[in-house]
Amino acid sequence: MYCSQCGTYVEDDMLFCPQCGKQLKPIKKVCIRCQLPLTENEEVCPACGMRQTQEEVVEEDPYKGYWKKPILWILSAVLCLSAVFLGSYMISHPLQSMSSQEKNYVLEGKVSTYNVSANNQVGGQYLKDNQHLYYVINNQLLVSDLDELETSEVLIDDCVGYLSIENHVLYYCDSQYNYQAYDLKIKTTTQILENVYYPIIKNHVIYYQLDQDHESLYRYSLDDQTNQKLNDETSYDITIDGKYIYYLAKNDEQYALKRMTITGENIETLYEKQCTFALDNKDLYLTDNSQIIKINKETLKQETIKKVENRAIALVNNKIVYATGTQLKMMSLNGKDDQILFKNIVVSDLQVLGSDLFTKGYVQESGIKYIVFNIKGQYKALNENTAQEFENLQDA
Repeated sequence: MYCSQCGTYVEDDMLFCPQCGKQLKPIKKVCIRCQLPLTENEEVCPACGMRQTQEEVVEEDPYKGYWKKPILWILSAVLCLSAVFLGSYMISHPLQSMSSQEKNYVLEGKVSTYNVSANNQVGGQYLKDNQHLYYVINNQLLVSDLDELETSEVLIDDCVGYLSIENHVLYYCDSQYNYQAYDLKIKTTTQILENVYYPIIKNHVIYYQLDQDHESLYRYSLDDQTNQKLNDETSYDITIDGKYIYYLAKNDEQYALKRMTITGENIETLYEKQCTFALDNKDLYLTDNSQIIKINKETLKQETIKKVENRAIALVNNKIVYATGTQLKMMSLNGKDDQILFKNIVVSDLQVLGSDLFTKGYVQESGIKYIVFNIKGQYKALNENTAQEFENLQDA
C-alpha cells in the first residue's frame, strides 16, 4: 500500500510510514516492557528485544539464603536513612514545582527559515506569526493566541499541512494536496497549484514536487506565474537553504540525500542512504536511524556525532533533540552531555518553531497526544488546560 500523506510505498503490516512517520493503522499491540507499538505478528520487540510470549521458567533461586548475611542488613539500613534524608531535602528544595511554574505554556523565539524547511520534511503542520500559533490536528487547521494556548478555533476545515506564511497570506495543502493561499486579512482562499507535495515558499517562489510528473521538482513564481522544472528524478523532503535545495532522491529503490542550486543546476550527492535531516547556518545534521551524522555545508566533510538507533532529530538552541526507543533525548552539537528529556512516549517526528518543539506522540496511558515542549523542562498537550512538567531527569 502507499502512505496517504507522502505517497511512499509501505508494507501492509507497517504501523507507521518510514518516510514521514504518519500512523497507518490503529495501534492494537504494544511491547510489554517498553510500550513500543508492534504489529500483531511481532513476537520480539525490535527496540528492547523483549519476547512478547513469555514461558514460565522454574529454576532454583540463586539468591537463596542471602538475607542471612549481615552486610545486607547494614546496606539496607544505610539506604533507608538515605531515602529519608533525600525525601526531606526534595520537599524543601523541589526541582520544579507547579507553584514556581507559569500556568500557561509560553512559546519563545522567532521562527527561522531553517525551522520551516526542516518541518516541511514531516508535513509542516506547525507555524506561528507574531500573534498566533497555527497547527493541524485531524485535517483541521487550528489557531490559538500565543499567550492563550488553552483555547483554539478552527480556521480551515480541510488542511493536511505544509504551512508557510508570506505577506499576510497563509499557504497550505488541503486533503487532495492542492496548494491553497488563505489571505489572513480578507479571509479568502485561492488555489495556487494542484496535486503537489512538500511545497515551500522562499522570496515569493514556490518549490514543490509535482506528483503527475514522476514526482520531480519544480519552482513556480508567484510574481509572473511561470513554472520551471528543476530535475527529472523522484524527489522528497524539499528543504531550502540559501542558494541550495536539499532533497531526498529515489532511483531504482535506492535513496540518496542530494542538493542543487535553486535554479536546478549542479546536483551533488551528499549521503547515499535514506535519512531525515536538519540544517543550521554552517552544518547539516542527519540520521539514517542508526547514527547521527554532521556534514559541513561548505566542505561536505562528514563526521559521525553519535551511533544510536533513532527515528527523528531536530535542532533547537544549539542542541540536538532526537527520539530513540520510548524516549526523547537531548545532546550538544558535538554529541556530548546526552540526557533524557521525556520518557514513555513513542515519537515519529519532531518539528521546531523558535525555541519550542512539537510532536505527535503515542503515550501508553492516553494514546496519541499532540505536544509542545522545550529544553527547559516544560511541555503542554495542545488543547489541554494546564502546562505540565517533564518527569524528573533523575528518575530516568
